[in-house]
Amino acid sequence: MRQQEVARQSHCQRLVQAGECCRQDSLIQYYLQQLVAVQPGEEHVILELNLENKFTFTHLIMIFRGYRPKAWYLERSSDYGTTYKPYGYFAEKCKETFPSVPIGRRQNIDDVVCSSSYTEMTPSDKGQVVFNSVPQHIHEMDRSSKRDQELWKNQTEITNLRIHLYKFHTLSDESSLKNYLYGLYEINIHGMCICNGHAAMCKPASEIYRSNKHMVHSQCDCMHNTQGPQCEQCLEFYNERKWAPATLTNSNECRRCQCHGHSDRCVFSQAQWDRTGGISGGQCLDCKHNTTGDHCEKCEAGFYRDDRKTLEDPDVCVACDCHRPGIRDAFCEQETNKAKSLIAGHCFCKTFVTGRRCDRCQPGYWDLQANRTEGCRKCDCGVEGTVGNQGCNQYTGQCPCKVNVQGETCDSCKPGFYNLSMIDTGCTACKCDVGGSLSSVCDRTSGACTCKPGFTGRRCDQLKTGYFVPKFGIDGSVVDISESLDSVRFPRVTRPEESTLTGSHGLRVRSPTQRTPDSLTIPLRSRTVGLPTGRYIVAVKVYPKDLNESINLSTLLRSGLETSNCSQRLRTQSSTLRIPSTKEFQRQQQPTGPLGASPSRPYAVLPATNPVCIDAEGLESLTIELGPVSPADTVIIDAVLIMPDWDSPIGSLLNRTQHTTGRGSVQPEPVSPDTQKAMETSLYNCLDYWSPDRQVASRMPDECRRLVQSLSSYRITGAVLCACSAGGTAGQGDDGGTQFFDCEKLGGQCACLPNVIRRTCSECAPDHYGFGRFPNEGCKACNCSELGSSSTQCDIVSGRCPCTRPVISGRKCDSCIKGYWLFPVCDKCSCNGLAEDCDKTSGDCLNCTNNTGGRECQHCSQGFYGDPKRGIPCRPCRCPGGQDGSVQHATSCYLRTQTPPAPVCNCEPGYIGDSCERCDVNFYGDPSTGDCTRCSCNGNINFSVPNSCDPSSGRCTKCLNYTTGVSCERCRQGFHGQAAIGRCLPCRCYPLGTEPGKALSSPVRYSGSGGSQIDVTHSCDLSSGQCSCLPNVEGTNCDACKPNHYNLTSGTGCTPCDCDPDGSINDMCNVITGQCLCKSNRGGRRCDQCLDLHFGDPTRVVSPATAIRRAA
Repeated sequence: MRQQEVARQSHCQRLVQAGECCRQDSLIQYYLQQLVAVQPGEEHVILELNLENKFTFTHLIMIFRGYRPKAWYLERSSDYGTTYKPYGYFAEKCKETFPSVPIGRRQNIDDVVCSSSYTEMTPSDKGQVVFNSVPQHIHEMDRSSKRDQELWKNQTEITNLRIHLYKFHTLSDESSLKNYLYGLYEINIHGMCICNGHAAMCKPASEIYRSNKHMVHSQCDCMHNTQGPQCEQCLEFYNERKWAPATLTNSNECRRCQCHGHSDRCVFSQAQWDRTGGISGGQCLDCKHNTTGDHCEKCEAGFYRDDRKTLEDPDVCVACDCHRPGIRDAFCEQETNKAKSLIAGHCFCKTFVTGRRCDRCQPGYWDLQANRTEGCRKCDCGVEGTVGNQGCNQYTGQCPCKVNVQGETCDSCKPGFYNLSMIDTGCTACKCDVGGSLSSVCDRTSGACTCKPGFTGRRCDQLKTGYFVPKFGIDGSVVDISESLDSVRFPRVTRPEESTLTGSHGLRVRSPTQRTPDSLTIPLRSRTVGLPTGRYIVAVKVYPKDLNESINLSTLLRSGLETSNCSQRLRTQSSTLRIPSTKEFQRQQQPTGPLGASPSRPYAVLPATNPVCIDAEGLESLTIELGPVSPADTVIIDAVLIMPDWDSPIGSLLNRTQHTTGRGSVQPEPVSPDTQKAMETSLYNCLDYWSPDRQVASRMPDECRRLVQSLSSYRITGAVLCACSAGGTAGQGDDGGTQFFDCEKLGGQCACLPNVIRRTCSECAPDHYGFGRFPNEGCKACNCSELGSSSTQCDIVSGRCPCTRPVISGRKCDSCIKGYWLFPVCDKCSCNGLAEDCDKTSGDCLNCTNNTGGRECQHCSQGFYGDPKRGIPCRPCRCPGGQDGSVQHATSCYLRTQTPPAPVCNCEPGYIGDSCERCDVNFYGDPSTGDCTRCSCNGNINFSVPNSCDPSSGRCTKCLNYTTGVSCERCRQGFHGQAAIGRCLPCRCYPLGTEPGKALSSPVRYSGSGGSQIDVTHSCDLSSGQCSCLPNVEGTNCDACKPNHYNLTSGTGCTPCDCDPDGSINDMCNVITGQCLCKSNRGGRRCDQCLDLHFGDPTRVVSPATAIRRAA
């Protein structure tokens, strides 16, 4: 997909605001310029990018102003900031900065590691930092599996990105970080919108955003015939396959339904998709033009498909046309199927009728009649043996036999053939193997040949398990042309097949030019000296790679001087090397002969000279003239093969006598000339694998292997038992209770276990031992030590090597005996007589006795004291009871240097004294019988002040923070709050409003925060701080009268106002004087009198309110 970009932004001034001030809708790539740090000296700065949609993040590029960070890391969120996962860590010193993060290169897509890349101090300005969400070396990972797709998705899809700038690069003033800050020129964040792989770009969700060039849009511009905001569904009529997201290797494009023009509606069918193995899921609806089927690809009943017309033709379906006397109903075959021999329009014939229109009898039947149920009568001759599968003459009943069939009714095979069937020749050739069978005649029904002992298979071309045939040898030599002196003038090319007897390279030769030579000379002396005296053929292995026509190349063989063994040999010999054209050569490679297909290979082995005599002096060279090669043609010459001169190579082999121990010789049935010729062609092509290199021989083609097996078996009476040794052979089996092993069919090499040798795997290889001792493992290497053994060969049974000195031991003589160390020096262990042996490498004593330890057993073990070096035995530390006692308050002790020496315990916390016999300050208990426990005073004592608690009972005696109690668990009198957390506050009771009985015997001075002090005089509720108020007094501190009361300072409680209901406006009065609020002309404290300077009797006037009260 093409990545979306936005223009550069330059108005952000604070890194922590970068994700806010620069954010655009659906932003996934942005730039920042001319940035400064939040505050100088702030070392951990976070840059945050928050996206409104999920995007695929690809990579990050930052360009710093000044030094790059000394350490930083990157994390992302895919759930809109709910959780974050790390991408990677970067630090100049990873182990020191991020100790829990692995260090190294990311090997897997989701690895989180620390790297020192991009953290150096250089360059000092414009240093880049680059991070790829997927490492470049695994960027092209296979995402075909669901697991790989999920890994890729989890690694790249983000909604938020956070960059942590973690540490500054400082010079020499690390203690003054306030002089440092981060600076940035640019931040580039690259990615793409998520379209399930079906869009190359994204477009605006609304036209109002189209003109905004600085925005990355999130609505996909779908392709691959998909639709939807994220291309999550297929277009109409594109339901041939189920919608799926695209991958790196498959676009998963929605395909148009294949209705062949006979329908314009379709739906996706999961059942059809499963039925077709995921090939087609589109199901067409309402097919027209006499068609039907899921794709309107079939004709309706009574119609067939016209093969001359395309499937899209409206007239593709044609009505059936059948011959009435020969049909069984009015329908015909609807489609042509060559694999099933079905022809469109072919009518459904009666049982013994055939023809497209059912207008003639089947082979073997005759006399077609309309009133006959089966149509035709049966012939008397065998159908399979009749020429052309026509049976008898449809009018006379005469039976013509096929070429390999005999008998009056053509019902049996000729000798040498079997399986009478419908093939053109009637019967199949037996093709009994010339080496494994006793005759070329087989059973006429099954085709089974008569096998020699040890052979099996229908053709007797397979060896039974546990049998082999000796591989016959071929004398001769091979010259690899690419290694000759003349080869430097020609292009050296790699051959198309694997390395064989003739190496792995050849030379490309073309028509001579001014720059290329006109001939190629191959030295032969080094490869022909020492050959057995005799007549040989010099052949050339060539590749007719691009030859339009066959060519004849002149050759010149230089034999050298005459010798006594080759007195008639000419010094030079001219001949012609004929190379077939490419097409001709390919035709020659087609299957021929009774052995089946010959090896189909891109090379040919061709004689280059007439037979020549070779003795111990060998030959000089072979020159090939290149003039006839066309400029447009190419020939690759690979090697020269010097082979024995066989007038008929296969005949020579088949006519010699092969002797096999225990088998003698046998005179087999003669081989026909055609068979010999086919075997000769195959032999030349198989010579490439006659190599002593077993790896080359193991790649011998099956055709060659069968040929060699046949030739090797021809003159023996039967196959040879493998006779593999049970103790040295792998792959054992069971045959009727007798253990047996298989071997290589050619040569009889048994499958030896590791380090076992000989053909029958009967002994260990040199410097190995244990033949038969280790089931299925073979022999093991002696591995005798060069420093401690006098020989590399060990005892072949026990494997023990001969050691050079008495103090050296071990099967391999690679260690010191007990009590000695430092092989091969083997010094005596120094253990103060307290250990029998020591570490063979370090000399550290092992299993020190008498409670000692250390390299030389010079220290007492933990929990003991003494001085083994001075002969003072190690005794148990008694702190107080010793290691076996129920009470012990130290794990170790030491011997104090005094006269006499005395032990001192290293007491555990809470204990003091040489024997931990006392509890430490502010701990309590009895160390002689139990533990010392830290005093529990709820944190309200000073543990550095002695005797803050009782050393026996643990009762707290010096409670702080205005607390009291056995464990300082409550606030003292005059205070309230939570003593358990040391928060006791003073009771602030008003003395004149509080009950006198709550007064403290003496005031307590309380010092508050800020240095303020108050005297606490009364107690209150320990939890709420509520004071005990006098009558008609209220408030937490008892500092106010209740409503309609006054005179708080009386010391006895507050007095009711008792305002006259007729003379007062309401029931309230002045809280100090008690004066009620009177109506006009009324006076007195209670408003129950006339106002001053007024007279009368206010009691005689009844107000409406009083009247109402009296009436009630």
